Amino acid sequence: MSLQSPPVRLPTIDVPPGSPRGLESLDGVPEVREFAAEWADWTGAGSVEVITADTPDDFTALEARLIAEALEAGELIELLDDDGYLTGTYRATSHPADTARMVARTFVATHSERDKGVMNNWRPHDEAWDKVRSLSKDDSIGKTLYVIPYAMSNNIRHPLGSVFGLGVEITDSRYVALSMIRMARVGSEPLDAIKNSIILEKARLGRDHLEDVELGHAFVRAVNITGDLDKLNRNNGNDDDRWFVTFPDNRYIVHHGSAYGGNALLGKIAHGLRLASADAQRNGWLAEQQMIIGIKDKLSGETSYVTGAYPSSSGKTNTAAMAVPKSLKHRFEVTFLGDDIAWMYVGDDNRLYAMNPEFGAFGVATDTRWDTAPNLMDAVGPGTGTIWTNVAFNRNTRQIWYEGIGDEWPDDLDGWVDYTGKPIVERPIEEQRSEEHPWAHPNSRFTTPLVRQLNGAEVKNIPNLDDEWNNPKGVPISLILFGGRVPNREPLIRLLETPEDGVYDGFVMGVVKTAAVEDVAGQFGPDPMTMGAFFGPEETSYIQNWLDIMDRMGDKAPAFAHINYFLRWSAFESQLDELGLREAYEIRESPFLWPGYGWNVLEILWAVRAQEGRARTKSSPMGDIAEDFLNFEDWLELTRDESQAVREELEDRGVTQAVVNALFHFDAHAWQAEATRRTEFLKDFPNMPDALIAAHTRFLKQAVYSQA
Repeated sequence: MSLQSPPVRLPTIDVPPGSPRGLESLDGVPEVREFAAEWADWTGAGSVEVITADTPDDFTALEARLIAEALEAGELIELLDDDGYLTGTYRATSHPADTARMVARTFVATHSERDKGVMNNWRPHDEAWDKVRSLSKDDSIGKTLYVIPYAMSNNIRHPLGSVFGLGVEITDSRYVALSMIRMARVGSEPLDAIKNSIILEKARLGRDHLEDVELGHAFVRAVNITGDLDKLNRNNGNDDDRWFVTFPDNRYIVHHGSAYGGNALLGKIAHGLRLASADAQRNGWLAEQQMIIGIKDKLSGETSYVTGAYPSSSGKTNTAAMAVPKSLKHRFEVTFLGDDIAWMYVGDDNRLYAMNPEFGAFGVATDTRWDTAPNLMDAVGPGTGTIWTNVAFNRNTRQIWYEGIGDEWPDDLDGWVDYTGKPIVERPIEEQRSEEHPWAHPNSRFTTPLVRQLNGAEVKNIPNLDDEWNNPKGVPISLILFGGRVPNREPLIRLLETPEDGVYDGFVMGVVKTAAVEDVAGQFGPDPMTMGAFFGPEETSYIQNWLDIMDRMGDKAPAFAHINYFLRWSAFESQLDELGLREAYEIRESPFLWPGYGWNVLEILWAVRAQEGRARTKSSPMGDIAEDFLNFEDWLELTRDESQAVREELEDRGVTQAVVNALFHFDAHAWQAEATRRTEFLKDFPNMPDALIAAHTRFLKQAVYSQA
């Protein structure tokens, strides 16, 4: 598809700023109008509002009106600060049965059974279409359908964004509309780009009408119908009313049965990952659940860009927004480019470039606090427009609380309600302040844009937002991390020898699952590439695409490493004396050996420098690990006094040389069990590429047979 034609701008609409716009505002884009009108008729909607405006000020007025309507309807409550002033941030709740992604009810539907994978929950296209359409029939009677033109890309002028990132979401939830405004680029500019994309597709085909699949080449059609959440059948059987379906063949998305998170913000996971991964596999690029960060050396001025694939609720947002510890602030800075999704492609220089297709952060509230995540606390503070969902709330003070915001529960329970609306004082005494009975949902979230308008100027919501965050080219990637919650076995960080070993390690990864997914929190299981819930294509072709891209880059491919800052003390309780950990164990203040948060800059920096040959490594059955990790004079090139300050600050957090030794300890028994798990897991994928199977053989030889 050519991208060289001049952009087409739609005529302005003569309505007061912020006033609702109906279907007539789409007359200049008949394909979008027909799409919206069809679903309005099918669902029985009472009205249609198009989320566009002619100027940034008009869009601000539009958003302010939607918020005012949501406040009046009780869908949002504006929060107050300690002095009783309005904060411009809001609290919302979802239905108690609609609080997390529902992987078992999420499907990929195509016309060919060759697309059926082990994990993508494939269904035949026509069967899934008929099912989700029938569920949506007359299911929005009397509601407003919000028509939201959006762009999933750093910049709609970027080739990946222009071709693959344009879409229109239709939803019957005002909360979803307000959340999409925070998470994607929404409004008239994406609608102009969609019109131009339609024109280009017609020109390519040489005719004025586009068939269904051809229209999908121009923009994604995405539909979210909430349904009656009180009456939905939720039995996980064929008659379950929750159907969340992505149709890659014609680039259509229809979700029925939710108004929360990744189930309903269709630009995010359904488009940004599930559909995009199918687009990427078919077109030679990558769409991954990965953060994107920069690590800047203030002395040299160099910035290294890193992506990290961690499962949901495993630290991507906190890592991307980290503030480095006091003893390192003078020298290093971590910058935020994205906290959840990376679209990556091979540039003209044969390097891998990554861009964040999102416009906001959808982070887990739990443990977001000033001492560990100051940048995030700034990002959700007064004036940011943040929407908090499913956190605890005080009806008297209009303030929020969630587990981890501080060390203790509030002293005065008067006015506090949990995420379901139940007063805390009505609980049994033993459940009022109990970790087993949380006040906020474990998957409670905040939604905040990366930037906002203030007095006519664009300002950063996230203080450490990288200056290149909106670069249409993206940023060059030096290192790809894989990691997640593993309580034992996995060291703090280990290098993978080749790109093929890196792809293999990501695919066979096993982690402890989190509350981001319904009904699986705490279970250990596979999460290949952290994409287990998001695969659009079947896994073999997906992995072959990864390997092809690595091969295309040759010696310019990024390095790979595996990271684990969730190693628990419980894994070492039988070896405390043998490993010299007794003293550190007895004074521990956390279940984890490594303090995490801002301290994670150290192991990531080590991996960056090790792959550059600037940090010493030593071989281990797990891969290359750090040699003399605490010798910051060596690999961080700090002065003796600077290095001692870092070591002392680490010691204050309980990290001694013995703890560091444990962080890189090889547990032969645990790795033997892991080898068995990996071998069994790969049996589900008998047609995996030879390069991946060869990497598995190398792993067995290195981590298991060498210890026999």
